[in-house]
Amino acid sequence: SSDAHSPLASTDSIHEYLVSLSTEELRTALGKADTRQALLTLCGLPNAKAESLLASLPRRQAKQVRDQLAALGTLHLREIDEAKTVVASLAYESAKATGAPSRAQGARGASAD
Repeated sequence: SSDAHSPLASTDSIHEYLVSLSTEELRTALGKADTRQALLTLCGLPNAKAESLLASLPRRQAKQVRDQLAALGTLHLREIDEAKTVVASLAYESAKATGAPSRAQGARGASAD
């Protein structure tokens, strides 16, 4: 969709959208992505957001994710942006499917009543 108000319209809006998600929403979207996309997305998030997500995982799983992040090696911004786009799309589709209009409508807000 070419909706200019979509949270998926630009790299910046995708980043803002991911940061606006609750830990639970983000964790769900990351769980639907493949492992590398999920890891790349975590790399592209602010530290506080990534840390809150890791803190919500069982300790063993969080350690596993941290180890995988440490093993990623050299990353390219383009790869991270592409992964964030995939994860944001998954979160957006999930929000639309569960009828969470505030998230799904992004900047437009929930005005349709």
